[in-house]
Amino acid sequence: MELVSSETFPGRANIFLSVVAAYAIEDSFQAALKAYIDADISVHRYATEDFVRILSYDPALQNKVKMFVERLELAKAVSRPRSLSKHIHNLSKQPASPILEDLYNSILKAVSGPDAYIAADPQNITSTTSVAVTELIWGSFLAAFLRRERNDLAARLWKDVTRLGIQPGILTWNMVMNVYSDRGSVKEVMGAWSTMSSQGVKPDGITYRALLSCLFAANKVTDALRWFRTFETDVKPSSTAEQTLAVYNAMLYGLLPLGREHAKVAFSILQNMAKEGPKPDLVSHNTVISYHGRRGDFKAMATVINQMSAAGITGDVFTFSTILSALLKAGRTDAPDMVLSIMRKQGVQASVATYTAIINSQTRERTVEHLQAAMRLLDAMEKSQDVTPNEITYTSILAALYRGNWLSADQRESYKQDIVARMKKRKIKFKAGGYNILIKACLTSGEPTGLDDALAFYRDMARNNVPPVDDTWYVLLAGLMQCGEWQIAREVVDEMFSSGAQPGNNVLRLVSKIREKAKER
Repeated sequence: MELVSSETFPGRANIFLSVVAAYAIEDSFQAALKAYIDADISVHRYATEDFVRILSYDPALQNKVKMFVERLELAKAVSRPRSLSKHIHNLSKQPASPILEDLYNSILKAVSGPDAYIAADPQNITSTTSVAVTELIWGSFLAAFLRRERNDLAARLWKDVTRLGIQPGILTWNMVMNVYSDRGSVKEVMGAWSTMSSQGVKPDGITYRALLSCLFAANKVTDALRWFRTFETDVKPSSTAEQTLAVYNAMLYGLLPLGREHAKVAFSILQNMAKEGPKPDLVSHNTVISYHGRRGDFKAMATVINQMSAAGITGDVFTFSTILSALLKAGRTDAPDMVLSIMRKQGVQASVATYTAIINSQTRERTVEHLQAAMRLLDAMEKSQDVTPNEITYTSILAALYRGNWLSADQRESYKQDIVARMKKRKIKFKAGGYNILIKACLTSGEPTGLDDALAFYRDMARNNVPPVDDTWYVLLAGLMQCGEWQIAREVVDEMFSSGAQPGNNVLRLVSKIREKAKER
């Protein structure tokens, strides 16, 4: 399985596979790994299969080259812990599948036994294990298992790392605390805190932030204030400015929505931040702007914006989306123009990405008023030479029309035709990525017409000569399975293979399930 995506160059891949074969003959895996990392390419499974056919005269070499390539992909992924951590996190948010567990088992196998080719810990790197699994990776797996509510796998991982001689540190515990905090489970957070302390691991600012967020979510305000005072006394003196700021921002975020008295405490904390530090940052100001926006206090919002400008802090998408939503709530029909004016005064450089993000934020509110505001921003973009909308801009609006049942069928069709006409006028066409977003939005909309709308976009790809990619097949088949449309899924599978597509492992797993279901029927 390809763990780290990068553009595949068939010519380079074949040359590199020849190099891998040479290293395989010499049994020099670590040299092959260094070459692979330096080359910065990813060899697709099909390129490997085509190449090893040439080696049919030597089955042993064929198998060894295959093994080398699989190990190289895994080792390269491990050598990039941040990217792998993100990949693990994304897997934990997908529907239950064996992919996450398979990845963990592959890494565990790679660090275990006499044939290990990856070190279990950076301190154990040797000449035969030149890359190592970092705490970030182990912690990401643990958090992913907990997020999936697979406590059995989390317990197994804990036993595995203990057996490997690894002592989880504060980074791992913070990941665990964040998962429990997101659940709003004070009991789990406090249990983890107790176990962490018993193992001699001291909490830092990130740990306190998770605890405070959980306490506020559970409406245990008194406890949150008590723990905040403990942080200021025991931890703040040795805490980094970044972590201290995270704790203070958690307090602002937790207190401001709770009413006037708690808001007074929040503003007192904010004043101390301005005087003694840590200085309020963009997150601090956005939290306060959101508070004033909910109250419709535009004078106070303007004061905060001026304070930001004086401190050299420029607003972001959240800032301007919050202001726009507050103005719309107050019935200001000129809200989009006012926000654009504020952006210019703050010196925000016009960019398609910024405008598109604000439009996307507005459409996610799922009201006609916010949609109309998004359309007015789109009008402004279309009239500008600097921020011309692109496929992503139009896709974000179009996909929002199909998310949920907040529009009538007639309204949805009217806005769809408007967007399609605008794109046609500008000669902008959807690419595979845009279609994938639209198909997924339709299949998950819960609307009676969602299936038909998704299939219409799928057929539209063929009419516009946009070949489906692996992600297209996955989104479509997974969505059809979730909707219980097994017969249509089987038809799509047949079309996929008839088209000459060579689906990846993730899609092939879906195909197997679809075919198994077909046998039952």
